[in-house]
Amino acid sequence: MQASVTLPISPDHFRKLADPIDPNRNVYHCYVRVRHLASAISLGPNPRAHEVDSRISRVIRESLEENVRLFHLLNRGITISAREVEYDNRSQQLRMKLPEETLHGILDGGNTYKVIENAKREKGHESPEPAYLDSYVKLEIMTNIDDDIVLLAEARNTSAQVKTFSLANLAGRFDWIKETLKAEPFAGNIAYREGEDKEINVMDVICLMTLFHPKYGGNEHPVKAYTSKNSCLEDYRVEFDDEGNPKKAGYFKLRPVLVDILKLYDHVHETCLDHYRKLGGISKVKKEEGEEKNKIARPGALKELGGPRELFFKGGKVKHSWPIGYLYPMLGSLRALLDNTGKQARWFVDPFDFFTQCGEVLVEATLERSSELGRNPNAVGKSKGHWQQLYNTVKLRMLEEQISKQSAND
Repeated sequence: MQASVTLPISPDHFRKLADPIDPNRNVYHCYVRVRHLASAISLGPNPRAHEVDSRISRVIRESLEENVRLFHLLNRGITISAREVEYDNRSQQLRMKLPEETLHGILDGGNTYKVIENAKREKGHESPEPAYLDSYVKLEIMTNIDDDIVLLAEARNTSAQVKTFSLANLAGRFDWIKETLKAEPFAGNIAYREGEDKEINVMDVICLMTLFHPKYGGNEHPVKAYTSKNSCLEDYRVEFDDEGNPKKAGYFKLRPVLVDILKLYDHVHETCLDHYRKLGGISKVKKEEGEEKNKIARPGALKELGGPRELFFKGGKVKHSWPIGYLYPMLGSLRALLDNTGKQARWFVDPFDFFTQCGEVLVEATLERSSELGRNPNAVGKSKGHWQQLYNTVKLRMLEEQISKQSAND
């Protein structure tokens, strides 16, 4: 542990609040760039265990990598206990004195701190640098709270991230999902209640189903699957009758293809890099004359890609993880391959083979859209025009294949 830590912080990003009760106690609020967050700050005052492979840590890592411009607003930040804080407006330097490891250091936000440290250690040396190094994280620094450290630590660590409403209220309404997935190797790895530390959350399963919900046709797109998990969960909740039975025309209609949808998500994730390489690692660069040329690039040249990530549904791991803002629109476009005209959904064509054969054009369109939006995966995931483009592409490719097969048979 460092006895003192110095951080470069702009005066515009620093505020001091005097405690209204104790004049010897102060609270400081500031934003610091991820690249400048100091290493080796003690976690001594924090009672939680912090595992970089836990589900909460993975969610924080995804947010760090995919929400570069919003991370300081989406994340609760880090709370630090310090003996003393000094701020020099001229040098724009903040200095925290942390003399005792058990009393001074990170009081809350240890998962965020460990995730940031791990991300910097893994990718901070790469060229080009990952975009998240220039994200900000919020710090709350308290001074002279030594006598109350235990009480404050307990109060700040009573819960994980809060959801809009408890998943426990939906107990029983996940039964058909459990029944459908019970034979799968990943079945026991899905959390259906708050507080279960498992690799997969049922909310993620529902979001993936939302991408294929029968109500979304060619002009309406399931963007909410990316933008609002709670909205998807609410849509799922209302699709039950007064006796608690699922309505047949909504999510329940996807039951025969649910396993496919989950594994297809991993398949898309796993094969994106192959398609990127087939494109030649294409990054469009403008010449001075205004012409375009193709530039061969390593996967790491896409700074929005993350590190290794487990594929929990189909098994295995990807070496370079792709942002959800890229994956969801591509996966959602494959609903064009789904026949919802009957009582239960079925595939027109094998979606795995289709993406293996035709995914290259979806990856190319995604990277082109990303370039237009400043390499911002969050903006890509919210772009309705992009969702429409990918859906139209899949629909057209499928029709062309069907016509070709029909002609061959004739």
